[in-house]
Amino acid sequence: MKLFEKLGLKKKLQEPARTDASEVKPDSDSTTAQEQSANHIEEQEEVHFSASDTARTDTTDTVWISPEQAAKILSGDQPLDENILLSEPAVSPQSSRTDADDPETPAEKMTEDDAVHVQGTEFTDAQGTETAEPQETDAADAQETVADNPQETETADSQESETADPKESETADSQETDAADPQETDAADAQKTDTALTTDQEASESGTDEAAEDMPEEDEIVYHRNPRRGRKNKVMGKVIFSVLVLLIIAYLGGRYFFQNHFFPNTYVDGTDLGLHSMDKAREIMTSRLQAETLEIIESDENEYLTGKTVGLHYVNFDKAEDALKNQDSANWFLLLGNHTDYGSLDVDIDPEKLSAALDELHCMNPDAPVKPENAKIYYNPEKHKYMIQEETYGNIINREAFLQAVKDAFISRSSTLSLQDQTYFVQADIKKDNEALQAAKNTMNTWLKGIVKYKDGDLKLKLTRDEISGFIECSDDFKVSINKKLVRKYVEDKVVKTFNSLEGDIPKGLTAWKVHVKKETKALIKDIKGGEKVTRTPVYASQGLAEGEYNLGSTYIDVNIPNQEMWYVENGKVVFNSDVVTGNISTGHGTSTGIFHIQYKQRDHMMVKYHSFVHYWMPYNTTVGIGFHDANWRSSFGGQIYRTDGSHGCINMPPAKAEELYYMISAGTVVYVHE
Repeated sequence: MKLFEKLGLKKKLQEPARTDASEVKPDSDSTTAQEQSANHIEEQEEVHFSASDTARTDTTDTVWISPEQAAKILSGDQPLDENILLSEPAVSPQSSRTDADDPETPAEKMTEDDAVHVQGTEFTDAQGTETAEPQETDAADAQETVADNPQETETADSQESETADPKESETADSQETDAADPQETDAADAQKTDTALTTDQEASESGTDEAAEDMPEEDEIVYHRNPRRGRKNKVMGKVIFSVLVLLIIAYLGGRYFFQNHFFPNTYVDGTDLGLHSMDKAREIMTSRLQAETLEIIESDENEYLTGKTVGLHYVNFDKAEDALKNQDSANWFLLLGNHTDYGSLDVDIDPEKLSAALDELHCMNPDAPVKPENAKIYYNPEKHKYMIQEETYGNIINREAFLQAVKDAFISRSSTLSLQDQTYFVQADIKKDNEALQAAKNTMNTWLKGIVKYKDGDLKLKLTRDEISGFIECSDDFKVSINKKLVRKYVEDKVVKTFNSLEGDIPKGLTAWKVHVKKETKALIKDIKGGEKVTRTPVYASQGLAEGEYNLGSTYIDVNIPNQEMWYVENGKVVFNSDVVTGNISTGHGTSTGIFHIQYKQRDHMMVKYHSFVHYWMPYNTTVGIGFHDANWRSSFGGQIYRTDGSHGCINMPPAKAEELYYMISAGTVVYVHE
């Protein structure tokens, strides 16, 4: 490895364009040549191994390295550092500039464009490669100096004439003459690039005795630095320093800023608070919260409420404040790309504002209010059973329920609330799924099964389900019962008319087919509640003489001996009544009992057996000659006369009553005489 490579340098010597050989005047214009050489040194950077300190005429900065240090660097025994580069030269009394004049370290200034020039001494790199011949190096230096400045070129030529062979000088002159050609200039550049380090031994072998005599006891390595490159590096240093200062200022400013402001992409309650202070965050979040809208979906036209109208507000901002407080502002530049969501905040409603807002809604004040109706049980005549009619809700809103629903919607951050949900309206007290209602319906349907069929002889009657449904009632608390009045009315209207032999009130002592209304009503209710099909006869208060075979019918004469009274029943109604005197019990002439028929009627009849004349004769038992007739010889009737002063067996009547009965009855009329 060559020394300039170890120093981090790359030799790159560019030979400037030169004039023709005729224009170079080394003998007469030495001063001009020296000025040209000085200008050339300022434009080019080179490392010069000089055998003579007196040969240095430039004023550029110089860094001195001894051959021993260079050898150690090449062998790897000593690292290259600033202490070496900044060390004072061993022998350089004529040097007017030291490392202290340039604040920048030579190691920092040496770049790949720096060149190494070996003079008078031969050096080898770590691999033992020998450098180029010193004569060739001197010739290249001479060419480079002449190209830069004519005066310096003459001075260099004179120096070369003292240290080099005349033949080599002529050769160099010829090369300088040819350097004007671009192709030859490129060749010279290549020759410069290939120039190697030489040692003091090579300089002595070149035969240049004068140069050898002028060399100091210790050779130095001289680094010639380009002043313009130094200035450029100083500017670059200032730029870097300025950038660092700006970065520090930016960091400190960001750290201070994010102590009171949120990082970008910081979300609280769905709001991006990035780059905002806490006060601004409160303002933004509150404004956004009050702008939230709740749509109330109705059957005809929807209505709207905003967070501001109902007094929607945050309970506190603890999450946001904690988020800002716990921000790592020291590492703000590392956290700018993060996305952080701290969740939602608790909100609440102002009750007074909410109540006032609801009062303004049209749905709270319908034009035609409709009240709800409870579910109820009804009888379906087509299906012959009880069913439940569902409840209705109407259009009156339950204020408390609706207020709570609106509050819950805002707190849960919902955007819609549907009034098609009937739960927000005034509810019916009884709904179709009410357990008590269902139980009552089942009981009523069970009672409908209690069908009763009446049968007594040829008389028949059937109680239908439709008729039973009229008896069953259900109270508001779902107690099912049978209406006794309605059942009694049915007994009186249907059962009595069917099975009674008389209608209306039957006088005391009259025996006939008569349904016992009270007992039959009770029995019928019992059969209905039993829920079974029943066939039976009515409960009678009294029965006819021949049950199931014979009945008095609806027209007959009833005589009650103990009461000494008689009645005439026509078509089931009593149309005639009179007191009578029957046969004398004390003499053994009591009137016979039983059922008889009027055999005929006769006016003005003489009863031969008893030598009595009567005007109205109506016999019913001709076997013994007994019948109805007037008795004008008596002044009173009824009572207990029959026991001691009664008739011979006939039924004595007042003359007027006898005449009336005579014209009312006819032959064949049933006569019922009984005790």
